[in-house]
Amino acid sequence: MQYLEVYSTFPLLLAYIVPFCLVMKYLCSKYEMHRLDLLIAGFCGAFIPAALAGNLNDAFADMMSYLMGRLYSDAWIGSAGTGILEELLKLGTTGLLLYVLGRRSLKDYLGIGMCVGIGFQIEEDLSYITESGFENTEKAFPTALDRVSASFGSHWAYAAVTAAGLYLIARGSGKHHRRKGYGLILLVMVDHFLYDTPLSDSLLINGLLTVAVVLPVLLFFQKPGDEAC
Repeated sequence: MQYLEVYSTFPLLLAYIVPFCLVMKYLCSKYEMHRLDLLIAGFCGAFIPAALAGNLNDAFADMMSYLMGRLYSDAWIGSAGTGILEELLKLGTTGLLLYVLGRRSLKDYLGIGMCVGIGFQIEEDLSYITESGFENTEKAFPTALDRVSASFGSHWAYAAVTAAGLYLIARGSGKHHRRKGYGLILLVMVDHFLYDTPLSDSLLINGLLTVAVVLPVLLFFQKPGDEAC
């Protein structure tokens, strides 16, 4: 019964998975992106960075707790480590896929980044629901709702913006593009860090953090061709 109660909440995640798939289908048609590439990116996002993130986050927390002692705060120092490590893992996975698949356009960078992010997001949500549900079955449903409500500006948007930053660094011309690319990656890390801190309990700050990562994605898709500046 406990397994049934916990796993029966998984379909709630379809509330964002289905719309995401429909959006990606539209983007594939409009920008001639390869659907198989995006499917591969989703699976890689779920199994590569997601598999490493938990252990690395725990190792970072243990190391900083040992070094800082009572000064260590998981809500702040731990959140900073999570923001940096998870974004680097997703960015590394996106970069590896782009290299292997030989994709060079801005839209391919964005699409593959988004799908790596959504794969990571789904795996993370399933882990949170499972962990909380087996701790207390009454927590499974509220946790699933919380994950769905936070999905609009979550990992898919983070990974898309860092992918755009990678595009500017790798394919941009001049220092201006490279600085902007590094700035986008830093923006996502800071946004992710702030979202994991108690500051995000404020609806205003939560909304601003969401807009800060979703708006750039929308603007990049509005750029003609491979223009990203």
